Amino acid sequence: MKKLFFILLVPLLFLLAQCRKEPLSDTTSVEGTVMEFGTKKPMPNVLVYVRKLVSSSGWTETWILQDSTHTDLNGRYQIAFKPENATYQVMLRRPALYAGASSGKLLGSGKKELQDFILDPPGWLKIRVQNVNPVNQKDSLIIGWGVDRTFVGDRVDTIFQTYSYFDANRYIVLYPYVIKNGIGQQRKDSIYCAAHDTAFIHIKY
Repeated sequence: MKKLFFILLVPLLFLLAQCRKEPLSDTTSVEGTVMEFGTKKPMPNVLVYVRKLVSSSGWTETWILQDSTHTDLNGRYQIAFKPENATYQVMLRRPALYAGASSGKLLGSGKKELQDFILDPPGWLKIRVQNVNPVNQKDSLIIGWGVDRTFVGDRVDTIFQTYSYFDANRYIVLYPYVIKNGIGQQRKDSIYCAAHDTAFIHIKY
């Protein structure tokens, strides 16, 4: 009888083992690195946090803080928490003068997510504008694309500095529009702007 019971028990245990599912993780986690654009230099001590959506009505959403941390010396971070039946999102607080995306992906419950952030470092652009011969009082120069300056007259020779953080560690491209002797011309000037530095460009018209 014992032998028969053992023979019947073995197939039953095998079936139970086949039907058993791995338990779902009750922890949601997100990790990644915060880096500087161009240099890929890790950025330490940057605040990264997870927020939870508590209400949504039309265009209005209300979020609360779920958890937060700061990046380490290698620019890395990790946040883990026990989720509820809610929507979560990883976010970043940009350091002063930096630009770039501060919102990351929505987090799936019970999943491990990866989210890197690449921020644009600050840089500055110093521009000299000079009206050169032949000149007249109706000569004009319009610099757009973030600079947004207009110069008119025959005695223009000035230097000004502008903030250019969207273009640091890149080539800055300007498209000045020149009117000379009543004839308009679209031009193109470019210069490389290193992060945390000032690039100089001389525009003659």
